[in-house]
Amino acid sequence: MTKFVLIPEAFSGNLSFVYNKGGLLVDFKVNSWDIKEPDLRGVLSVLPEYGTAYTFTQFATKYKYQFKSETIDLSFEVFWRMYGSPRDRFRCEPRWKKMTEEKRYWILVNLECYNRYCSRNPNYSKLTPYEYLTAHTEDNWDKVKEYDTKKDVFKM
Repeated sequence: MTKFVLIPEAFSGNLSFVYNKGGLLVDFKVNSWDIKEPDLRGVLSVLPEYGTAYTFTQFATKYKYQFKSETIDLSFEVFWRMYGSPRDRFRCEPRWKKMTEEKRYWILVNLECYNRYCSRNPNYSKLTPYEYLTAHTEDNWDKVKEYDTKKDVFKM
């Protein structure tokens, strides 16, 4: 998986684009705190131009945008540090090595949501890394009901 970071002159910060092995766009983030609405509309209007890694590089070089590419680290060490609960490493590492790159990337993205869920719900007991890897990587943690109130987050 490859990550391209586009550094625009119009606003501070950057735009990050993540492409899978096939070169298709799988993640997009605006990393800026001061982006203005016209700039954001402009970025979103040309987003189809960034659909593949090839079209991204062609588009960025054509308009002389500054960008850099980096390979995403999908190693077990990244997961282990990010999870923050060092238990059962001997069981987790073999399971991690059997997964595809796309699955590993999904787990790392979803882990950010899970960590936010755990911080919002201090009475929730965090799963062990092995439990998380075996049964809860597909859960959408931003849509899980709050632990304390049992209310759905999106329903008022």
